[in-house]
Amino acid sequence: MDAQLLVRYADLIVSVGANVQPDQVLAVEALPEAQPLVAEIARRAYEKGARYVDVQYFDGDVKRIRAERAPDGTLDWVPPWLGRRMVALGELDYFVVCCPKDVTMYEDAIKTSGHQGEIELRELTELVWESLGRSAEGGRNGKEQQV
Repeated sequence: MDAQLLVRYADLIVSVGANVQPDQVLAVEALPEAQPLVAEIARRAYEKGARYVDVQYFDGDVKRIRAERAPDGTLDWVPPWLGRRMVALGELDYFVVCCPKDVTMYEDAIKTSGHQGEIELRELTELVWESLGRSAEGGRNGKEQQV
């Protein structure tokens, strides 16, 4: 992806989608191949005054292997440390995930850790579409949209 386009996406995500303000903490979960965009998101968040940007990379292959090979009845288990990890980040304002399925997992973690309503959980493509003034659903249902 063109470097200028990455900068523009990052600015839209940070400035409009997440609306990062000075002294806020931003957590981002992303696929390894999204690293150039994540770096631009971090750069822009710090330029906007973020106190800290925490990045965690998600390995889709390992998640797929779990879905295929884990014992029956274990796929609905949410590791309790996910919620504790978010809370341990301190005054976390936004947690951005790259996979729509992870939204449910982290929502459960936020609830079970007792921090519902304190942490805003968002899915990355949702932020991109919102920052472009389009609905996330319009961008996911196969309809072409010009950017």
